[in-house]
Amino acid sequence: MFRMLRWLEGLLAGGAPGLVETYGVEELRLIDDWTACLAASKASPLFVFKHSTVCPTSAAAHRRVARYLEEGGADSAPVYLVRVIESRAVSNAIARDLDVRHQSPQILLLHAGRVLWNASHGGVTENAMNTALAAHRPTGGT
Repeated sequence: MFRMLRWLEGLLAGGAPGLVETYGVEELRLIDDWTACLAASKASPLFVFKHSTVCPTSAAAHRRVARYLEEGGADSAPVYLVRVIESRAVSNAIARDLDVRHQSPQILLLHAGRVLWNASHGGVTENAMNTALAAHRPTGGT
C-alpha cells in the first residue's frame, strides 16, 4: 500500500527524475513573485507553467516541460512554475492580469508583459514550446 501511494505521489508531482525543479525553475508562490516574473518578461521571453499537483494530465505536462528544459539546455527560455492549488492567489492574479482564462495544466509564453502564446492540457509539449519560442524570440537586427 505504501509503495502504491509513493508511486501515485510521484505520478501526480511529475515523476521523480526530470522534475522541472531540477532545472532551476523558479516557483511563483507569492504575488510579489508574480510581479517580478512579469517584470522579467520585459527583457526577454519566458514561460509560465501552471500545474495542478493532483491531476494526472498536469503530471504528464510537467514531464514534458522538464524534457523541454533538459533538451534545450542554455537555449531554453526561463520557465516559472505555479502550483495552482497551493498558490491559488498567484494563479488567479495571472489569469486576471493577462486576461487569459485559467486552465491547468497551462503554459504561457510572455514577453514585454503580455501573452504571446499559450497552450493547455495535451498541447503542453516540448515541440509546441520550441515552436512558439522560435516564432516569437527577438532576432538580432542589422
